[in-house]
Amino acid sequence: MEESRGDRGKIKVLTLNCWGIPYVSSDVKKRFTYIAKELASGKYDIVSLQEVWSQTDYEYVAKKVTEVLPYAVYFHSGVIGSGVCVFSKYPITDTFNYRYSLSGYMYMIHHGDWFGGKSASYCLIDHPMHPIYLFTTHLHAEYNRQNDSYLGHRTVQAFQLSEFINYLTKPSDCVIVCGDMNTEPTDTCYRVIKHLPDLTDTWDVAGQKGDFHGNTCDLSTNSYTTIKLDKELRGGSKDGKRIDYVFYRAPPGTIRCVEHMVTMGKIPGEDLSYSDHEGVLATFIVDDDTSSIDSSAVDGDEKESLKKKCEEVLQEIMNVTQHEIDSISNARLTTCLLIFLLAVFIFSPLVYSAGFSSAFHILRPLGKMVYVLRFLSTVFLTGVLFYVIFNSRDELKAYQNVQHEVKLQMKYKK
Repeated sequence: MEESRGDRGKIKVLTLNCWGIPYVSSDVKKRFTYIAKELASGKYDIVSLQEVWSQTDYEYVAKKVTEVLPYAVYFHSGVIGSGVCVFSKYPITDTFNYRYSLSGYMYMIHHGDWFGGKSASYCLIDHPMHPIYLFTTHLHAEYNRQNDSYLGHRTVQAFQLSEFINYLTKPSDCVIVCGDMNTEPTDTCYRVIKHLPDLTDTWDVAGQKGDFHGNTCDLSTNSYTTIKLDKELRGGSKDGKRIDYVFYRAPPGTIRCVEHMVTMGKIPGEDLSYSDHEGVLATFIVDDDTSSIDSSAVDGDEKESLKKKCEEVLQEIMNVTQHEIDSISNARLTTCLLIFLLAVFIFSPLVYSAGFSSAFHILRPLGKMVYVLRFLSTVFLTGVLFYVIFNSRDELKAYQNVQHEVKLQMKYKK
């Protein structure tokens, strides 16, 4: 059925982290059944999902929503896939996936971010009134806000996402950026994503209403939240955190955001939530009066304000990356000492006297224990050497490269 002009005049964009980790997440099959049912309702025009780690889950959702969201793409990255996919009511005519330089550590298996190959994903959506440049991502998780081991990685990702957006778009383009950014509005990464590509947070223009705080994760009302919150804080600004976003950038006469809401919390009729995150829905009004577009018509004060914010953000990136570079350098002495001690222990039979070595013979109980410890130490030493030779240097070079790019921007983009 041909859609009316009114239907074409609105774009509803949904982003949701589905928490679909196989064998780890709870109620995955049941929740994806309800997620697919909700998406098939026809309420949404563009949908970005994160943490769809199973190809089976992606194909199931794609099949269920095909009548209302017939265009879909899954972004393959890393060992197990990025977990990011997009469904659209309108044709997806171009895609690109850029893998971030840093994405966690391979040896942090219990976190798993490295295996997903975090990336910035792009779709060109052929809306009948204006092409939509859609960017979506899932940045590295925080895990511990008081001792954030991944702040450097997430900052690099945020910077590379902003560069990705700037390289692929022009000021006259309609740009929408959404996903699980794993960063709160007071954080450096949020400012990087918002200011460097000159984006607008839909919450800022259409979400701040009454007692609505826009939080999307760790809410007391979510069935999967494990954090215990005092009763008097429930429903307030400290009930959960806002880490899922829809940003946009558009010249006058193209699109404007008229509504921002948190959605897909509890499943209707069930005592469980769609995910451990809530979804974010942004509604845009599309204007086909392109005659009013003048990308150069930007207020001088606004330009100066944005310039100052960008300078501050670039300096923040320099500070974070320099801290990480210093940490890597400081860890070298400790790592070298550890390698030396492990090597001495492993090769001890070659340097000790025969009499001393006989006490630790493999046939003796103590000798068996020492043999096992030497074997485990050898495995550990191999891992440490791999980290020092490859992982640590790769991480260092990534930070240095970002610093080089930032310095150029600070010097010439004035």
